[in-house]
Amino acid sequence: MLLQELVNLNINDIDFENDILTVRQGKGKKDRIIPINIRLKEIIQKYLEFRPQVEHESLLVGPYKGRVSTTYLNNVFRRNVNKSGFKKEGLSIHKLRHTFATLLLHKNVDLVSIQQLLGHRDLTTTQVYAHSDMNLLRKAVAQLK
Repeated sequence: MLLQELVNLNINDIDFENDILTVRQGKGKKDRIIPINIRLKEIIQKYLEFRPQVEHESLLVGPYKGRVSTTYLNNVFRRNVNKSGFKKEGLSIHKLRHTFATLLLHKNVDLVSIQQLLGHRDLTTTQVYAHSDMNLLRKAVAQLK
């Protein structure tokens, strides 16, 4: 999910019964459906217990009770990275997206599924995440037996 897509999420975009969320007008101005796991579902439900009561449906509410901005989320992310003591240069929310895609590849999820999850229009965009990881390549070749 892109940062702007996260900012645009509304509460009614989350279907807790079916464990999915709908990204509206995401990459390529298309809607897409993303499954959510039980842990994320629990985190969102817990957040909603403490979410300020406001007149809008935005999932994430900022300090002035409006929809959060990408700048605000980046600042929160950076502050928490600094508090954690993790000293990795260039760490960003976008790199978390990249890590997500790479981990899916390592779990043998096919590129087309990753493409759909990330909202890429073209598969060649998704192939950027398919690093030439020799261990992953060895595992793939070993499965051919």
